Amino acid sequence: MDILRAQGPMGRRGLAGALGVTPQTIGNLVDTLVGDGWITTLGPERSGRGKPGARYAVNPGGAASIGYELARDRVHWVVMDLAGALRDSGQFAVADAAPAAILPRLAAQTAQLRRQLFAPLAGVGVVAPGPFGPLRRAAGFGRAAAWSGPDPIAPLRAALDVPVYLDNDANAAALAEALFGAGARMSDFLTLYFGEGVGLGIVAGGRPLRGAYGNAGEIGLMRLTEGDAPLDAVASAAALRDDGGDAAIAAWIGRATPPLVQVLSLLEDIFDPERIIVTGDLPAGAAERLCAALLAGGVARPGPIAGTAGPLTAATGAAALPLFDVLTARSETGDTVYSPAQMNEMP
Repeated sequence: MDILRAQGPMGRRGLAGALGVTPQTIGNLVDTLVGDGWITTLGPERSGRGKPGARYAVNPGGAASIGYELARDRVHWVVMDLAGALRDSGQFAVADAAPAAILPRLAAQTAQLRRQLFAPLAGVGVVAPGPFGPLRRAAGFGRAAAWSGPDPIAPLRAALDVPVYLDNDANAAALAEALFGAGARMSDFLTLYFGEGVGLGIVAGGRPLRGAYGNAGEIGLMRLTEGDAPLDAVASAAALRDDGGDAAIAAWIGRATPPLVQVLSLLEDIFDPERIIVTGDLPAGAAERLCAALLAGGVARPGPIAGTAGPLTAATGAAALPLFDVLTARSETGDTVYSPAQMNEMP
């Protein structure tokens, strides 16, 4: 599944070579995946001598997932197919994004979307600004400790009776870039994400690095010197939602670049990333302009690059959470993976 996702349709010979297994072994694997609905058969592969064989691809209709990105006053949602394509998206306003208020809304929205789905629902991903779990420091600018309980997503999981995943928005953005965006061909990179505040998603050795409680990369809580405001307060791009004009973007870049250069230079020494990817809820062109300013300010060459996973990066990553076990060979969630055939038999 990982090879077909990353490299596209392929025949049995190509799959056997990529996996280093015998043609008989790959034949058995392919037959099982086709029978269970994970992959689909395409037209013949025309290369070399002999009768052309079939090609195989991830089956878009094998499963669907729903992703929610929670912000202070709104929720973005997306519907994703098994091949990673977004089939639908939208948003709705909320007055309170705390679990007690938002989880019933998510359950109702999921029930509505589920009635229109093109495939069995594999699961739901929910992402929100951190921090999660035991808080070692006070929350950053504009943040609440709402998701710090032992299993705050449990009521939604019980209501939906499908796997439900909770992660922070920067981790989800990094996952989206790893699967579908600028990090697709990288094993080690950092994602600088601008949502409600500033977060960092870390991919190391091809896997998202979350930490013990999902708080790895909570750079928004950092204070560079005693008495400084946290990075969230200094570098947040939230104001650009109301004014995304050229002057506002220039002022934000001028304010945010110096502290971000300090933080990213330190992180480059710690993680040794291939690149830093900049993404988030930003006006058109703002990520590219910030990348140029960070490079000019001293971030290591070849410099940061703008993300390419789309405008709903964190919501896309949220929808990818339930499919990560299937779409990659690098998952470590430990959750049971049900085939499309098995999901069709569920009530």
